[in-house]
Amino acid sequence: MKRLLLLLMATAIWFAGDAQAKTNATRAASATPKIIPTTTPTSFETNLAQGKINLTKAFKKTDGSQFLVVYSISYATARAANNRKSMEIKLDQTSFDAIFSAPSSEMSGKTGQLNKYILDHKISLTEEKGWTDLINYYNGL
Repeated sequence: MKRLLLLLMATAIWFAGDAQAKTNATRAASATPKIIPTTTPTSFETNLAQGKINLTKAFKKTDGSQFLVVYSISYATARAANNRKSMEIKLDQTSFDAIFSAPSSEMSGKTGQLNKYILDHKISLTEEKGWTDLINYYNGL
């Protein structure tokens, strides 16, 4: 009886060890690394000012390894100019004139206040900070 009991225990241990070995072998076979394709972003966008008018700065990848900086203006209301589609701008006086004189009577009516703000605060329209301050001022009017 003792022999039979010892034999059964030895067989159970042997089967348990064999089952564990198969489990480890199965794990080893299925543990091959998964290849995840990586992507490099082709553009990055950030909002510099938000409100009635949004000023956005985007970095777009060109054909080479360089990124091109693109500024754009979009309007928050559907009845505003350009149907809420963003318009690319340059940081210069010409873009200022095009944005604040032509699109709507609401915007062109505030051109005098904006010009006064530019002169009083010595804002440069060729710098990002100047445009950000100007758009934030406009959004506060």
